[in-house]
Amino acid sequence: MPPKVTPTRFNLTTRSFVTEPILGMVWLPLGIPLVHHVAGDPKRAVTAVCAHSLSTLMEYDEGLKVLELVPRLMELTWGREETDSDPGAPGIFALPGMQRNLRSKNIDDSKCVPGDGLFNLASTHGEGEGYGHFSPAVQTNTPQAAAMIKEVLQILHQLYRLIMPLCISRFEWDMMELHGYENNVVAFGGLEPGPTSVQHNSSSSANNLLCQRNPRQIPLHQLTLKQADNLYTAIGPQGSPHGDFRDDPPWFTLFLLMFRLPKGSDMGAFLWMRGARYLRETDEYILFTSFKAQDIHSGSAPTYVKQLKDAMTSMEEAKALFKMFGAQVRCGYVLYPSMAATAHNTQILYTPSLHFLYTPADPRADKRHYYTSHGNTVLGDQRSHANRLAREGVLALKNFFFQSALGFELNVDGLLQYTTYTDEKGIVQRLDHAPIDIDDDKTYEILSLYRHYFFWWLGVITA
Repeated sequence: MPPKVTPTRFNLTTRSFVTEPILGMVWLPLGIPLVHHVAGDPKRAVTAVCAHSLSTLMEYDEGLKVLELVPRLMELTWGREETDSDPGAPGIFALPGMQRNLRSKNIDDSKCVPGDGLFNLASTHGEGEGYGHFSPAVQTNTPQAAAMIKEVLQILHQLYRLIMPLCISRFEWDMMELHGYENNVVAFGGLEPGPTSVQHNSSSSANNLLCQRNPRQIPLHQLTLKQADNLYTAIGPQGSPHGDFRDDPPWFTLFLLMFRLPKGSDMGAFLWMRGARYLRETDEYILFTSFKAQDIHSGSAPTYVKQLKDAMTSMEEAKALFKMFGAQVRCGYVLYPSMAATAHNTQILYTPSLHFLYTPADPRADKRHYYTSHGNTVLGDQRSHANRLAREGVLALKNFFFQSALGFELNVDGLLQYTTYTDEKGIVQRLDHAPIDIDDDKTYEILSLYRHYFFWWLGVITA
């Protein structure tokens, strides 16, 4: 980490930490995308990073909808206290049986608290057998956990659709939309295009200042650093500089960063090494950042005064934001595009072996997670689940006939319209129309043009 990432001074008058500019880096202003011109060419502009707070989002029509979704996400993330009339609910990281992912395997449990770690919530790339496979993540599946994770994924899907267009150019957004619709990319939480995977990280790691009397009265030199910590302690390698090189370059990652801290705390910096940029704000409880996750990035642990954090439980403003208090002070949702799914360069486990086509019997089928059997939590509501599976099946059928040099005179959209599903109310519904009718000549002409744009764009972002 560069110097001056962690504050060393506390202002007794404002009761807040004093942060200094990080030497050699550029502070990222909220609401303003920073753009990189490839080889200095403004016609090849790529959005590098953009960050929003709730305040900057309120400048757009989408802001009110975001504001409606955030309180419920906060409750699901941090938990809700039990009362005489309410059984309460744990935070998502504290659900019984929650399993950390492989990136958390080297975390020293003696140095962190229960609930710290990295957790896969949607779909993930399973490795170890050839190119591996892509499937619903192995996660606790109790009725309570499944319901909570499903709701979180649906909220995150909506937030991605609302916020990402406010972070990047219209062209960049259209390229992701094209890729998602044409390839039936298996997005989580809804039917519209979106990221394929979610990694939730939760951390109690912090730089903890302790004083013997009220911070308003104590001389600065008597403030002592009780605990110096970093994110690596709680979330492993993802808490140190790293790049996510298996993310798909045409897509953007959205990172929701959430804090449970008293006013005046330093929330920690988030840093991007390409272009030497960093995000650091004070007194925000949620931030949204979009970026290319292949770029090296990292975060730093928050810094707070212990007495002020302990006093949050009696502060009305804090109780209005948080329905439960605990050790975790920093949580994040990383919404990312796994190339295993977007590029279809590995087997996507939609169904167990059909004993036809290219899917032989799988001796580990009883241990696999398939979208037909485990997709209800991941894919969204019944409409999204049914349409996603049906589109994949119909497109697979059409491609099989095409590869076999056989005529296929049935219309893809027509096949979908003969297919039904049962919704949450038990009512039989017909599927949606195909998002792209490739059998329509005019549509195919436009699609061909957009494909040219897409392949040109691939050359730009991989330059």
